[in-house]
Amino acid sequence: MEINSKSVAALKYAANDENLSTQSFEALIKLIFDSFIVDLKVGKLVPKLETKNLDTFDVPKVELKEISASFYTLIAEFARHNFDTVSVSTFLEDTGFSNEKINIFSQFYLEKREIIRLFLSSTTASFPHVVDVNWRLDYIVK
Repeated sequence: MEINSKSVAALKYAANDENLSTQSFEALIKLIFDSFIVDLKVGKLVPKLETKNLDTFDVPKVELKEISASFYTLIAEFARHNFDTVSVSTFLEDTGFSNEKINIFSQFYLEKREIIRLFLSSTTASFPHVVDVNWRLDYIVK
């Protein structure tokens, strides 16, 4: 699983109850999971978190944005590797989350995991390319 050190630091910040209470954590995780918007026109899963919703938390905005970006990364990585609740719990315990916060995150993750996996499997990181073309070569003899 690929999570950079900056994201891990933001997750550890969120794990601390002095920085983010359990009630605030639950509200933030619900907001993050509810912000996954399925754009059926494009066929993509688009995370869209509006900044006006972040004003209700007592955490500095910069920290809150780093935390939410870290959770988006974490959710994508968990879904990509099809982590179950035991694997999710183990990772979050290693990061320093309490059992309450782990249960909250696991509950929301299990609800949205299948749809996130569905849309992650339909997206690629490659450029558009030609799939099938019949070529014809003409010879000119002089």
